[in-house]
Amino acid sequence: MGKVELSYSDRPIQVVSLQDVEACAKHIYDEVNEVWTEQNILISCGGGTPKPFYSLLFSKANKSRRTLLLSDERIVPDNHPKSNRLMISSIMQKNGNKEDVRLLPQFNSDDTSMDITQELNNTDYYQNASVICAILGIGEDGHTASIFPGANIDYDTKEAFLTCNNDAESFGRLSLSFTYLFRSEMIMLYVTGNNKLPILRRVLNGSYEPQSYPVQYILRNYNGPLSLVTDLSMQDLKK
Repeated sequence: MGKVELSYSDRPIQVVSLQDVEACAKHIYDEVNEVWTEQNILISCGGGTPKPFYSLLFSKANKSRRTLLLSDERIVPDNHPKSNRLMISSIMQKNGNKEDVRLLPQFNSDDTSMDITQELNNTDYYQNASVICAILGIGEDGHTASIFPGANIDYDTKEAFLTCNNDAESFGRLSLSFTYLFRSEMIMLYVTGNNKLPILRRVLNGSYEPQSYPVQYILRNYNGPLSLVTDLSMQDLKK
């Protein structure tokens, strides 16, 4: 356990290997808390992995109102059990909502995917905002944000938001584009659990196939500081 630097296509990636999910959450909190202000945006992911981070974040008090932008969301009502907004709001309430956070994006789930992305992409706020960090997960299939393997999307689109479908789901998904994610001053890949070990090995050690493993597009093309925060050991990742 500890910090090491590895190389992916001749670009450095700092791997922070910690003993458990709580230590990973604390490391990410400590990294972003001092630099995340009301003047910038923190991008963070949905799903189960970041729950310990959100629990820690919302148990702390902060005097300024900060903005949290989801990298991915299901196009469902806010009270839907698959909604990341619901997941985060529930954690906020459970922890007394000591952190005053503006949670974005906001949209009407009754609108079509095209209408939602068009409205968000035409919102000046997103284009003008400064992004301090993007905290992103990696799915067991190699997806990140809501960009899934084989998705018919333009990885180089200049738009901030795009929609993507997962064949296993009955609803659409909203995702930030790679172009928008790359506006971040730093990116932290947040990956925990032994179930993620096979895909991490494949992504880090296998050939470059970004259409099959979208997170590889970040590993090769993002030019800022990039780190992987995980409870998996370096020895396991290299096997």
